[in-house]
Amino acid sequence: MHTRMLQARAGAAKGKAMTDFIDRQRSQVSGPLGAVPAAKGVGGWLLALCLMLTLIGPMLSMVLLAEEFAALAPYLADDRVLQAATLAKIAVTACAVAFGVYAGLRLWAIRPQAVSTAKQALLFGLAADILAALLQVIFGPVSTEEAGWLREATLSLVPGLLFFTLSFAYLNSSARVQATYGS
Repeated sequence: MHTRMLQARAGAAKGKAMTDFIDRQRSQVSGPLGAVPAAKGVGGWLLALCLMLTLIGPMLSMVLLAEEFAALAPYLADDRVLQAATLAKIAVTACAVAFGVYAGLRLWAIRPQAVSTAKQALLFGLAADILAALLQVIFGPVSTEEAGWLREATLSLVPGLLFFTLSFAYLNSSARVQATYGS
């Protein structure tokens, strides 16, 4: 009988030790009891966003502007308004790309206010896309065989709108972004 009591006490001590160990582990985790801490630093989707803003986006913009310029080249020699509109579109796009690169570099370097700078850059990029599409519709070639410009301009907004929406939502709701940059 004495042996059974000793075994019961030893079992209770092991159970208590295990409970204490679990409680210590849980107290080291921030947030809800037993939650896994959020990833911190530039990695995952945050790294993908930084790469989009600093490398992929600028290269893609250069290619698209070059293709559009080549398509408009036959019309540019005779139309001063189209020349001005094309130059304005290039300037606005270049400013949006430069601001995006700046924002991406701030995110990458984990600088103060980097998230708000990135959100502003995303908004400016979306506004630049809308303005570029409007310039294309208003001042682009108007003959009937080129009436597809309106459809093309409208469709050109879809990727920018999708990128803006996903990126902005990510910056607002990501646990990694919150852990890396704070509130």
